[in-house]
Amino acid sequence: MNAEKLKRMFSRYLAGKLKPEDADLVDRWYEQLTFDYKPLSEDQKQAIASRISQKLNKLENPPKGVFQLKTMIRAAAVVLVCSAIAFILYYAGLPGKSQSLVTIENTSPKDSTVRLADGSVIVLKPGALISYSKSFAIEHRRIKLMRGNGFFDISPRKNTPFIVQCLSGIEVKVLGTSFDIEQPQSSGNFIIKVATGKVRVSKGPRLLATLTRGQGIHFNSDENRIFPVTAACKRVVAINFEGSNLANTAQRLSSIYNVSIVLSPEVNAKLRTTARFNSGQPVKEILDLLCSLHHLRIRESKDKSAYHIYNATSPEQ
Repeated sequence: MNAEKLKRMFSRYLAGKLKPEDADLVDRWYEQLTFDYKPLSEDQKQAIASRISQKLNKLENPPKGVFQLKTMIRAAAVVLVCSAIAFILYYAGLPGKSQSLVTIENTSPKDSTVRLADGSVIVLKPGALISYSKSFAIEHRRIKLMRGNGFFDISPRKNTPFIVQCLSGIEVKVLGTSFDIEQPQSSGNFIIKVATGKVRVSKGPRLLATLTRGQGIHFNSDENRIFPVTAACKRVVAINFEGSNLANTAQRLSSIYNVSIVLSPEVNAKLRTTARFNSGQPVKEILDLLCSLHHLRIRESKDKSAYHIYNATSPEQ
């Protein structure tokens, strides 16, 4: 199988058009790479890509009649796995040897709250189990939900996404948001409901969904199918501001509620706010209180997806 055919195969996989048995091969290949590792530099990524390309070129002219379709896919997958793993392990070091893991299990019959070093909070359901490296929040923000269900209230950190690795190779990636994950034991099902913000759900290289506040999906890995979840996440999270300037306050509310909040140029973006709200309050209610505090005005779009804040002394815009 040459490189061009392999590219076409992965394009069909990402589009969900690959045969189930062939898609399963790709899934198994990718799941072998879902361990913790240090981010690679661009030079290292180029080296991996070059090595893979060289191996693929050797498969372009195999003896006639030797390979059937599945055999060729397996051969290409083996080349990718061997090359990628070899380089990743070479540059990043074997996980487990270079990093000590922290494992937390909720053995009680009640919910258990875990507070992470970055300020994020996880509420583990009874029987749930998570693990993460001791370098969490220093080098990365990646944890594994190895068993059970949990609610995640993620502290925002602009340049460091928070990644949750779940069963069946599913990965949830966020910057700062809150969401609920359910993965019934031995059922092949995965359910996520978003309380605030935006999350990205993927399985291997395939993007399953990008979800926002009030949305959710149910993914059945056995059938490789996605179903929308109509029941919204009922969790309410705190939204606290401790001396936050107006620009950062607007940015955070925009992220939590998935709306556009624009400050007029004449508005002093350095105005400070100390206040406590929660995600059960409508964003308009919070903005009205903030504007009242700072003697500002607010204009709401007809579809309630955008808000414009301006000075009370300025003519309405």
